[in-house]
Amino acid sequence: MIIQIDRIPWEGLDVHGELPAAVMELENETDHIRTRAPIVCRLHARIVAHEVLVRGSLSVKIRFSCSRCGEFFTTTIHEPDFQEIYPFSDPHETLDLTCDVRESIMLAFPSFPRCEKTCGGLCPRCGTNLNRSSCACSESPRDDRWAALDLIPDRQNADTRT
Repeated sequence: MIIQIDRIPWEGLDVHGELPAAVMELENETDHIRTRAPIVCRLHARIVAHEVLVRGSLSVKIRFSCSRCGEFFTTTIHEPDFQEIYPFSDPHETLDLTCDVRESIMLAFPSFPRCEKTCGGLCPRCGTNLNRSSCACSESPRDDRWAALDLIPDRQNADTRT
């Protein structure tokens, strides 16, 4: 997305458009994230002193692999507070926002995407997707190696009582 600085009026310029999905460069990076939808940009550019302030919102539909069950699901990543400042010395310059838009969207990705908040995940023994069916595995015995840590009082609650 390119903005020509000399075409920005004093009241600012609304820039609405789409960037192709290929801008995300995800196809060769990972098998767990896919995008085919364009990035939708709704931006406003304004000249302030010798800088261009660009603010607005970004959104894109992304397919993630669920971090619990491994199934692909589609969700919309929305970045409502995109904001960048671009200094310039020549009003005939152009600004390319593509890299900053890409970075802002990628920073909005969830660390551990889940298809549903209540995703059951996979059975650790047989690998059955617990969202689709239950498995016949017996409940595993409790691992008590860390049980001693359960006896340590909650530090935050202990601090508020004193």
